[in-house]
Amino acid sequence: MIITFPKQYYNFTNIFITYTLIARILRFPEFTDEWNSLSLNDVSNDCSYGVSASATEFDREYKYIRITDIDDDTHKFTPSPLVSPKGDIDSKYILHEGDLVFARTGATVGKSYLYEPSDGTLVYAGYLIRFHIDRAVPKFIFYLTNRSYYWNWVSIMSVRSGQPGINMEEYKKLPIIIPSNHEQEKITSFLSKIDKKIDLLRDKKDEYIEFKRYLLQNLFPQNGETAPKLRFIKYNDEWKTCKLNEVVEIPEKNKITSITNKKLLTVKLHTNGIEINENTVPKLTKKGRPYYIRHTNEILIGRQNFHNGGIGILPEELDGGICSNAITSFNVIKDIALTKYVYYYLSRTDYYKRSEKYIGGTGQKEYSEKTLLSLNISFPSTKEQEKIASFLSFVDKKIDLLNQEIEQLEEYKKGLLQKMFIWRVYLFYCCILSSEYLEIMFYIMIFFLRYVLLTLVSDLMSHIF
Repeated sequence: MIITFPKQYYNFTNIFITYTLIARILRFPEFTDEWNSLSLNDVSNDCSYGVSASATEFDREYKYIRITDIDDDTHKFTPSPLVSPKGDIDSKYILHEGDLVFARTGATVGKSYLYEPSDGTLVYAGYLIRFHIDRAVPKFIFYLTNRSYYWNWVSIMSVRSGQPGINMEEYKKLPIIIPSNHEQEKITSFLSKIDKKIDLLRDKKDEYIEFKRYLLQNLFPQNGETAPKLRFIKYNDEWKTCKLNEVVEIPEKNKITSITNKKLLTVKLHTNGIEINENTVPKLTKKGRPYYIRHTNEILIGRQNFHNGGIGILPEELDGGICSNAITSFNVIKDIALTKYVYYYLSRTDYYKRSEKYIGGTGQKEYSEKTLLSLNISFPSTKEQEKIASFLSFVDKKIDLLNQEIEQLEEYKKGLLQKMFIWRVYLFYCCILSSEYLEIMFYIMIFFLRYVLLTLVSDLMSHIF
């Protein structure tokens, strides 16, 4: 850790004391040189705004990169869909190696992307600002924009009376602290290896997700079919088709009279499960929706969003949570079907998308319980159901484990971004009207500095150990 105390300024009527704490916890042992305090403008040139052009169908040559084409988490180029800019394109709007672009307006102002040659020929749009990094290691500067210090700067600089934004002149003033190019390359190489591991895990997760999608399409009969295309060996019995109300039952509904210490549950979209809703405080009113207690292994369906995959099985840790009557709950009749089988059957994308035609209502549209219970379901013997549900659960567990590995690596990387880079905290600033208070304020300042320093070291050491 490095602590520096800049020059103090005094006069007879005012005293300004500014203390700066500069900290770095981890460093490669072969490097001892001081880091330099610069600005983004000092390490770049040829900065400019992007082209103002509408998007059109991809022309097989130019790819158009806009704010929405930069992934919020990975900061990679992830277009959906891939498009091209309309009209003739000036070559000055084409990105090259070493180009770093920033979002200059909107809710994601500050989001950055470092050009990768593997992304092809990219033309950057008007709401992006490009800086060509030529006096530092470009990826090192990019990593600086992934740190909390940078985002704190963005939150301050982007304040506007209307939509948040940061213009080119303001981005030029972005304060950065960098070491020699050799040390930048060393840090960048180390962090890039972690990025590569994360990318490999993400690719593996995507493969499992695609595999699960294939299984959901082929382990169940498609619309109009009487048997699936893919079956486990030894199973060849006929599948039965009936209405959902012959397979499930609605649990007893007892309205709660108090919400004290109750967890409000919400069903996430795209079959992403059930979680506690931390953003909404339920209210019991005479004209409002009633709330019911839900229990483990009930299948919960969001009646306003079933066509968007609003379905999940209530896990044991959320037993006793509450839902409004906008969420329907089913218990599967054990002698006929298995809970996980019914869940997987209903959670197929083609199934719940096809059911959208049954949604009703004049205002906020939603499925009625009667409509949900009238949906068709096909099922084999309970043994084959168990085989199907077990196999799909195995794939889900693989996806969950990969998600955990990715999250752990991302947390590890986040910690390194905080500990391997110098960061600056301004600790103290005061204005005193009379010099007679100098001695008192000096002791207060020393106490304050000691407290902050001990707290900081304790927090950082807890992250390391």
